[in-house]
Amino acid sequence: MTDYSKWDKLDDSDDEATPTQVPAAKETPSAAEKMEVVRTKAHALMEAHKFAEGGELYKDLIKNAPADAPAGFIESCRMNLAIALIKQDLHHEVIPLCTEIITANPDLHKAKHFRGHAFMQMGFLQDAENDLKAAKEAMPGDDGVTGDLAALTIAQEAEIKMKACMEKANAAFQVENLDDTVAFFKEALVEGVKVRRRDMCGAINGSIGMALFKQEKHREAIPHFVQALQDMPHPERRMEFLEALSACHTVLGEGDMCVKALEGAIMIGVQAGAPPQRMVKLLLHAARSCGMLKKTEEGLKYVKKAKEIATAAQQWEIVFQCNEWIARLHTEAGQPDAALSSITEAFQEACARVDLKAAIALMYIQMHVLKITDPIKHINLVQSTHAFFVSQKEFKGVLSCLEVLIVHAINQFKTVQAKDPKHIASIEELWDEVRALPYEPMENEEKFVVLKLLQLQADFYVEFDSKKACKKVLKEMLDLAHAMKPIPPQHVIAEVFKKLTALSEAPDEQLEHLVAVEASLRQFQADVDSRIQTEQKPEILAKIAGDIADTLCNKAYCQAELGQIDASEATLAECQALCTANDIRNGRIVCLTQIATGILALKRGNKEAAETHFAEGMASAETSNDANVIAQVRELVNEAREKGGLPAQAAAPVEKPAEVAAAPKSAEPKAKSIPAKKTYPGAKLKKSQGSSLAEYIPLIVFMLFLAIFFHLVSQ
Repeated sequence: MTDYSKWDKLDDSDDEATPTQVPAAKETPSAAEKMEVVRTKAHALMEAHKFAEGGELYKDLIKNAPADAPAGFIESCRMNLAIALIKQDLHHEVIPLCTEIITANPDLHKAKHFRGHAFMQMGFLQDAENDLKAAKEAMPGDDGVTGDLAALTIAQEAEIKMKACMEKANAAFQVENLDDTVAFFKEALVEGVKVRRRDMCGAINGSIGMALFKQEKHREAIPHFVQALQDMPHPERRMEFLEALSACHTVLGEGDMCVKALEGAIMIGVQAGAPPQRMVKLLLHAARSCGMLKKTEEGLKYVKKAKEIATAAQQWEIVFQCNEWIARLHTEAGQPDAALSSITEAFQEACARVDLKAAIALMYIQMHVLKITDPIKHINLVQSTHAFFVSQKEFKGVLSCLEVLIVHAINQFKTVQAKDPKHIASIEELWDEVRALPYEPMENEEKFVVLKLLQLQADFYVEFDSKKACKKVLKEMLDLAHAMKPIPPQHVIAEVFKKLTALSEAPDEQLEHLVAVEASLRQFQADVDSRIQTEQKPEILAKIAGDIADTLCNKAYCQAELGQIDASEATLAECQALCTANDIRNGRIVCLTQIATGILALKRGNKEAAETHFAEGMASAETSNDANVIAQVRELVNEAREKGGLPAQAAAPVEKPAEVAAAPKSAEPKAKSIPAKKTYPGAKLKKSQGSSLAEYIPLIVFMLFLAIFFHLVSQ
């Protein structure tokens, strides 16, 4: 600002002969002087232990130095920068810097010392030894070089121990001795710290984490993965460790931490310019983890991004996997409509690029989604899918659709009051289509579906056609079951013979079928005992033993009715021994055993003993508190009494239970269509079980049950 007060001191004179004295302009500092000022400032910062700030000033000096700058000045700045970097543990920057110094001045041995020190700190011990020995030779009295050589000797010994421990750890891992693997890697880690190889320490920590993960010690593995991330500079390895970390959090159910780890891996991949294949793999891993943790929104975000990358790279197989995961995530989130919509969109994309393989696979996924949600609700979609599979001769897909269409057609038929023969004919056309499929090339899982659908037809014929038609289908089932490889499914064969027994009226025919049931069950028992080695084996064998005991009880009853007294007594004794050995407590078996024993007593003329056994049979039935069971047992007892010359007993007056005991209306047509004649005792005491297991076990669950059991016994 101008000081106007000074104007008063100016002389107002016209004499301008004497010039006014102008102060000399201050001389501009030279570039060298400016650089020296900056170097002095940098040196002061270094003296104050502000190595980062001092190092930045030295970097600026080196970068902006003019071409004519003295070589000694540049060398001094570089050496001081090397010291600043060493103080900050930035050894990876020291090495190329000292290499420049040595290239410019090979006689500057202190630079070799600095570089050797950096090599040692980074774990490159051979390079460190070369530089430090050269520096020691040139500067024998330098204490810094002497100290570094002593530290190098310790590090070299530690490196030998570290490598030996790692070899032991890897050998233990190969034989899956995970406890020793972890122990040896931890020993290697201790030595790795002495070697100062952060990258090696990171790799070892990651290996420890992997071994602990394999041992399902997920919580213990997490800190090792975290430390590995801090020590490992390589982007790909960091991505791998973040994926492993996310897997730990996934297993532990920690959704937010899992997503955080995955986001970190994705960010590293983007920053490092990871190839598309690697990013797709990472994104699909993220989608799978989110699916397991029920984080549908995040999972869809990842899988859609993966699909975008794969589409741009025209990796259609990956695109298909992405479409599959989109449908799966929607399905698991209870969004079947969204899943079906995504499949339709993907199907249209596949058709547009004439990718028939993907289109077919998408239709299989669509049927899977429909089956585990509500296929009847989308029956039109099932019908169109069926037509597509037929056009492509995809027999497995056709069978999958027929499974739904047949059940839907039967349900529709049952809901109609007036039974139209044309409706029955349309259902039979579906069964004819099942029979037209090539059976032999099918996998066993599909063969089980065929057997199940034929079983539905047999049950349908019992209810709406005739026993003769039902028996024909059951015998067809037997032929198909016996043809299955590597071993026939004996549990299915036994169930078919049980149905044939229930359809038979003559005791000798019933006995023939029961013998076949027993033989199949015993073979099934042998198959399970020899082929299955799982925790479920005792439970499966106990169930089979119960079925055999039930069959023996019915067999003894038929033998008693046929007058085969000795055989019946032997069968009853065998049944009793089996029940005792397997701790089987079945009221129905007890009841039928007493009735059969009573019949045998009548055959021997011991009416008093017969009365006692009949009474015990009735008492056993009454413990069920089921009016239907009591009435059926009383009918069996009275029939046996009449055949043995004893009077029938009237039913004891009991209070009629509430309407709960009455058959539901949906069962009335079936009750009317089944003949009232006695079949065999087991069927009578099982009430209406003789028709179909489908009333109690959903179609898909039953099919999977059979497939799993057959897979177990066929291994």
